[in-house]
Amino acid sequence: GGLAFQVPVGVLADRYDRRFVMSGVLMAVGIAWGTLAGFIASGLPFVALLVVGVAYKPDIDDVRETPAAEILELLLERGCRVSYHDPHVPRLAGMRKHAIDLSSEALTPQRLAKADAVVVVTDHRAIDWPAVGTHAQLVIDSRNVMARIPNVKAAVVKA
Repeated sequence: GGLAFQVPVGVLADRYDRRFVMSGVLMAVGIAWGTLAGFIASGLPFVALLVVGVAYKPDIDDVRETPAAEILELLLERGCRVSYHDPHVPRLAGMRKHAIDLSSEALTPQRLAKADAVVVVTDHRAIDWPAVGTHAQLVIDSRNVMARIPNVKAAVVKA
């Protein structure tokens, strides 16, 4: 399935440009940060985001048509410091429609704690989801993976 977010687009249209609003995960990031100190209405500059899972679907290395590419690109355009972790995609580069050149970073407790938010795009089985729920400050969860994890300490926003 694709990404979905159940908030009327018009509610936030005055705060975000159309491309930003059209992505459910990005809208969730905006809503989450809108409730926290440091949110800047014109965008999300200086925010450090860790995208977890960039493959098109779980447990594969195929990045063709992945929603993660547009999410990463839009976040980079907005000035965010963006990184990703995907055990199946060690490097994300050379895509026809997207100018992204990033390498997967290790998913350590320190890396999770350092991110202002973790954005879940693809829910690979090989990812240590309990560690994400324990060490991240904020999880923007587009796959509802945190619902399966007991004792989540992170703030979770479903996207």
